[in-house]
Amino acid sequence: MNANRESIIRKIRALRERTTANGCTEAEALSAAEVASRLAEEYQVDMSETEIEEEGIEGRTIRNDKGRTGRHEASWAVMAVAKFCDVRCWGDRLTTGEKAVRFYGLKSDVDMAEWLFVTVRSTMERSFLAWYMTEGARSGIASRTARASFMLAMGARISRRLNDLTDARRPARATTGRELVAIKDALIVAGLKAMGYPASLGAKGVKRSAGSTGDATARAAGSAAGDRVGFGRPVGSGAGAVAAIGYRA
Repeated sequence: MNANRESIIRKIRALRERTTANGCTEAEALSAAEVASRLAEEYQVDMSETEIEEEGIEGRTIRNDKGRTGRHEASWAVMAVAKFCDVRCWGDRLTTGEKAVRFYGLKSDVDMAEWLFVTVRSTMERSFLAWYMTEGARSGIASRTARASFMLAMGARISRRLNDLTDARRPARATTGRELVAIKDALIVAGLKAMGYPASLGAKGVKRSAGSTGDATARAAGSAAGDRVGFGRPVGSGAGAVAAIGYRA
């Protein structure tokens, strides 16, 4: 491993320590996630196909329920997270019965997907509570209706923005003589087939719309909160600045 790749790995590890559990805000954690994703891709581009294969494919199941009422509303953004991180994703359950989401892909990409998804879910929770404890409660909207409307709209908006970010970087991802995403997806398909699963598993989510049900005020607030998740803001300055994910108050 050359010195440049060792340096990238150290930076990725340091960025992945920037979590809310370690005292960072959601904005800081999301910004770190975007920078780490770009660094991880730089690291992978510099790898041979053999080295990518040696890293290995793995699946990881992450709890994604909200008590007895079903899956967490972050499910609206989970396929966009998977697409952004080059992994497959599908619904699952823990052995104890709780609803969960399963990411499947290159180990480093699964690490990224878990980290980003958990941070998005935390951001959605805090955003709803901040709105409901001020404007939402004063509006007289029932708490259950307010939450459903706000969270679905916020999740849908985050999903659209993450997909836009993924699509925007696609032209720059082709490497000399190979395409990194295609190489990784071929390994994923091989792994799925080896386990007896269809090659298409987790490649596409069910098309859903946030619709116009629920409360319009809460939906508008949720969509606005999704807009304030600041995709594309630069980290650093000058020509070397990196587009980041953060949260604008």
